[in-house]
Amino acid sequence: MSRTSKRPSSARRNIKIETFSPFVSATRLRNVQSLLKEQSRDSDKPDTILCIAGIDSRYNAGSIELFNYLLFGFFETRKAELEKSGFEEEVIDDVVFVIRQYEVDIYCNPINYHYLLPYVSHWRNVRFHCVTEKQYEDEEESGNFKIQSFIEMVADSKIVGIPFSIAGQPQRFDKMLVEKWPIVQAYALEDFGGKGFFTLSHEVVDVSEDLQSLYAQIDPVSLENTITEQLPLLERQWTNMINTVNVDLSKDPKAITEEKICEPLKSYFLHGLVGAGSIDRSHKEVPFVLFGKNTKKSILDSLESGGKTEKNHIHTTGTGKDPAKFMICRGISPHSTLSCTRTYFFTQLSDPFQGSYDDYVAEDEETRVLVQLYSAMVDSVMEGIQVYTKTLSEHKARAMAIDRLLDQCKMITNPSIQKYLQRRSNIVFKLEAANNGGCSCPVVDGQRSLKIKTVSLLLSDIPSVTHPGKVTGSLAFSEVFLDSVVKVQREDGTQYLDSEILILTANFPRFQAWHLSGGKNSPLPGIQDKLNRGLGDQCGKLLIDGESVYAGTAKNLCRSPIEVQLYVYEHALIFLRPQSGAITILNKETLQSVQFYDGGTGSVIAVLFLVVKETAKLKLPTFLTSVNNHIYFSFMPKSKAYKHMFSEVLPTWKMESSLPTVVRCDSLPEEYSDT
Repeated sequence: MSRTSKRPSSARRNIKIETFSPFVSATRLRNVQSLLKEQSRDSDKPDTILCIAGIDSRYNAGSIELFNYLLFGFFETRKAELEKSGFEEEVIDDVVFVIRQYEVDIYCNPINYHYLLPYVSHWRNVRFHCVTEKQYEDEEESGNFKIQSFIEMVADSKIVGIPFSIAGQPQRFDKMLVEKWPIVQAYALEDFGGKGFFTLSHEVVDVSEDLQSLYAQIDPVSLENTITEQLPLLERQWTNMINTVNVDLSKDPKAITEEKICEPLKSYFLHGLVGAGSIDRSHKEVPFVLFGKNTKKSILDSLESGGKTEKNHIHTTGTGKDPAKFMICRGISPHSTLSCTRTYFFTQLSDPFQGSYDDYVAEDEETRVLVQLYSAMVDSVMEGIQVYTKTLSEHKARAMAIDRLLDQCKMITNPSIQKYLQRRSNIVFKLEAANNGGCSCPVVDGQRSLKIKTVSLLLSDIPSVTHPGKVTGSLAFSEVFLDSVVKVQREDGTQYLDSEILILTANFPRFQAWHLSGGKNSPLPGIQDKLNRGLGDQCGKLLIDGESVYAGTAKNLCRSPIEVQLYVYEHALIFLRPQSGAITILNKETLQSVQFYDGGTGSVIAVLFLVVKETAKLKLPTFLTSVNNHIYFSFMPKSKAYKHMFSEVLPTWKMESSLPTVVRCDSLPEEYSDT
């Protein structure tokens, strides 16, 4: 094959990294050079780092890791591209870096030179050792040039650092293994001066551990990789987990197990560990799914220390003879510091058409209390994040979060729950930071921490409200966030902290619920059929027949609206969430007021705002209850529900409905302005 170079059309354009810049690249080089001493000074620190790729280092993994750090994943992201261009692996890997405190020597060939140039051209004091294209076609001449260049590049070095191993796969350093590397062996050839064994002429040391601390630092490019590559992967597996529950519960709810639901999260994590590189997983944290009473604190603690879950079934992990009413799900990215913890719920399908609707309640008392607790936990975590970014105080964040939790839970009148909340040991709030290598770092009050942070809240061993003396399990919730905090001075000279927050796990649903009445004998199809056929004089003419809309409230639990099926009649609205079995009828007896917002144009989402009477709260699923009793339904432009809202519903309600008069509003209510 010809060894003639094929120059890329635009070298910089082929770097598929938005945040790549000369500044970030030079910063990474300076980080590596900070490990070195000046050659004239006495010190145990090396004065040189030698990094050799490919066959010349026997494909040493530590060297490739350093190359990928300095060249932003070049040997991972660009290698396939070069191979498709017809270049052999040994041509692409034909690179040697010799790094000193203030200069860098680079050996390469005229083919990979063009690809390496945009990554290193802005480095200070760089010397290239490269043959001409014509010389490179002569393998003997180019080989001799490589050996001579290597000898010249390391000539003045005394203590040479070798990136020998990678994190998670440490190897015992043996300088004789380095001596066996082909190009290092060539150092002793008499044809090139015969300087003797390389490891006798130079002191050779392992710098792997020092380099791994650099790889763990977060910079714009590593952050971009986390957000654009690792986060979507974890989100995808989380979605797969939710889909697993959807499918299995629709077939046979009794057959569902913790192991089966956790399979997508666990497989992704374990397979990813094989190539996790510099990610430290020595703390043994693992993904898990736990049902009901299997979420006791003792079991959660055992998982943190490397324990294993069992194949528990949903119908054997509830309180008493009941099935489990919830599960804790935890997903972990094997390639980053990302993780997510949520509590999701299992309910029983309630039929509002059996018996009097005056006696209808959407959920049993145990489920209602658990969802209220969980909703308060979500608000508390968000409060903790806000307080931390405004004060940079982990202690204040914890105190305010717990105060918010206790204040929110005052609405729960059950005596056993109120007594439980008085014991602060049951409430575990954590704010932790982690570097790019997955290692936890202390969050120091008053100091900005340029790291990804996780806030978590655990309510452990919650007592059952329907089975006195028994524990129903624990609830858990966490969010991962990035913060940018700047100290700002006002005109009067006082200072305050201005901050911006990005919740990385915001797209992981905070709330999910499934009913356990699925399978062949599910009553849900019969209820849907009844809704589609109409409910007679009680509700009037059917105007929207189960079209998809999104329901929510202003509280954090429903910050991402939840899809429901909406049935609109002349005198009522009925919304159904088939997944959870939640069914609620809203009519003149349950509604206090109705508002409608359309933005004045057909290209924006239309929103129907409802205020539910206090006496009707129990007829709503708990995730849609709020202090002000507000709920909303949003209609996507060009959807059937949107079109029918304007063509059928609003005209009919204006002329004939017994519902409260619809008030058109020009702007969103204040509590929904950032929804």
